[in-house]
Amino acid sequence: MNQEDNTIITTKYGSIRGFEKNGCSVCLGIPFAAPPVGELAFKHPVPPRPWEGIPEATSGSRNPIQAEGGFCIGNNSLDCLYLNVFAPKGTSGPLPVMVWIYGGSYSQGGAGAKERGSSDVHYDLSRFAAETNCVVVTFNYRLNLYGFLNLRFLDRGFDL
Repeated sequence: MNQEDNTIITTKYGSIRGFEKNGCSVCLGIPFAAPPVGELAFKHPVPPRPWEGIPEATSGSRNPIQAEGGFCIGNNSLDCLYLNVFAPKGTSGPLPVMVWIYGGSYSQGGAGAKERGSSDVHYDLSRFAAETNCVVVTFNYRLNLYGFLNLRFLDRGFDL
C-alpha cells in the first residue's frame, strides 16, 4: 500500500484507487491478465497491458461464463480475469496474505460483482481481512471448456 493514501495500490502494470469498507482498503476488478477473447480465447493467460493514470477499482468484474440455471451466479463474460484485494487499514509491516479460491466444481462460481458495475461482490472478505489482520485476495478463473479445454493437439499456439 502507498503510505500517502491507503486506498491506492501500485502494481507492476500501474496504480489503482479503491475505497474503504469495514476497516479495510478494498480494490475490486484489478486485471491480472489480458481479456481472454478473440485470439486469446482458449489460450493460457497473458499479462495485461500497463495502464496510465490511476483508475477507480471500486466495482467488481464480470464473472466467468457458466451454464444458466440452478447455481449460475450471473453477470457473466469471457472477459473475467480480474482480482480483488482486501487489506486491513491502520497496520504496519508485512501482513500474511490469504488467497480465496471459490468452489463450484470448475463449472460454476465467481469472485466478481453480483450485478454489472456494482461494488457488491460475491465474496466480500473485507470484514474477514480486518478481523484476522491479513490481506485477502480473491480472483476469477475461466470455467468449463473456456478454462480447461486442452487444444494443444490442434496447434502449438495453444501452448502460449
